[in-house]
Amino acid sequence: MKLIKILILFILINNTVFINSSNNLTLFKNLYYKANSLQEKQDVLKQIDKVATDEYINFIMEIVVDQSNYNYGFLEIKDYENWVLATADIVKKLKIKDAAPYMEKIYNKCKTAVVKGEILLTIAYTGDKSYIKWLNNLLYDINNLHRANKFKNQEEIIQGIVIGLGIFGDESSFENLLYVAMPYFSDKTQELAKQAIEKITDNPALLCNEIILNNPDYDTKIDALTVALESNSPEEDKIYTSKITLKKMNGTLVEFNLKEKRKALLNKSVYYLGEKRVKDKEVVDMIEEKWDNEDDFYSILTNIEALEKIATEDAAKVLNKKLAYWNKRKKEGSKDGFVVTEGIKVMIALIKALGKIKYNGSLEVLYDTIWTEGYGEPIKKEAQNSINLIMNQIKK
Repeated sequence: MKLIKILILFILINNTVFINSSNNLTLFKNLYYKANSLQEKQDVLKQIDKVATDEYINFIMEIVVDQSNYNYGFLEIKDYENWVLATADIVKKLKIKDAAPYMEKIYNKCKTAVVKGEILLTIAYTGDKSYIKWLNNLLYDINNLHRANKFKNQEEIIQGIVIGLGIFGDESSFENLLYVAMPYFSDKTQELAKQAIEKITDNPALLCNEIILNNPDYDTKIDALTVALESNSPEEDKIYTSKITLKKMNGTLVEFNLKEKRKALLNKSVYYLGEKRVKDKEVVDMIEEKWDNEDDFYSILTNIEALEKIATEDAAKVLNKKLAYWNKRKKEGSKDGFVVTEGIKVMIALIKALGKIKYNGSLEVLYDTIWTEGYGEPIKKEAQNSINLIMNQIKK
């Protein structure tokens, strides 16, 4: 150990001489093979990392093969992993493609999440594209384990895969990266996944469309819609993604256990279309179709708010139709399944929306609301306010 350290110190003192010396590689090989422990080998490798060029590749390959076959004792685990990390740094630097299959074996030997993550990243740095599928499958399996709460406190492994897949930049990795970009992981891991997605495509919305339309897993559909709408894709593509989601979910019947997830897709797409004030009759028609098949408070409010922001004559006509229906039901004594508080909130939201849109054709149904018995003062007052807003618009 002492001899190795003295020789390394000598190299550092005479660094400029040895960097330019043709005997540099030979000297380091001699030092490495004279090392009496894994720690000493690691010390030599750290110095090699500073000067390594392509002429070192065969030598580093000998070390990688040795590490892939090395059987360490229980007390050697830490030294083995440090030895491996020192070699991995050189493999990454020189992008040694032939090292990939041996790094796979080393990955399976290592125990620490940080080290395993670095080995996976090293495989990507080798540039061996045959490992794209292997990394994809590994992330797919890990994602499934994570969903089942069986993969905890090992995010460094996921981070290594994610960065690696970003290096390869292959579209086949997109779907697996979606899950990692969600708030199921730490902020750091999510951000790395988003960066990897950006390296794969500059328009995630286009890739998300295929998933939303054809992937049978509703959690993955939701993740795809979320990533699409939060991405840097062009606005028109994100609007298109919202439209096809709304159309697809409107025409889809699901089992009871998937109803909430289908509802989430519908509401998320409608909300986005409303926020972007998409003045498209097709969108209004799809929102009406959605509404016709819904009876829950939150979804109906989402529809009203979107139509209010779209603010076209067609949007007002849908709101008119709904208010006229509720007036009719109220006259018949029905509460339409809402508790009193929710019912009032929905009615007021709808009436306010008509006042903001200011469509003349809404006056009749608003007056009918005032004249309908059974409504409380807050609803009748809001109807009068909306009438005033429309009348003021007419006077102008």
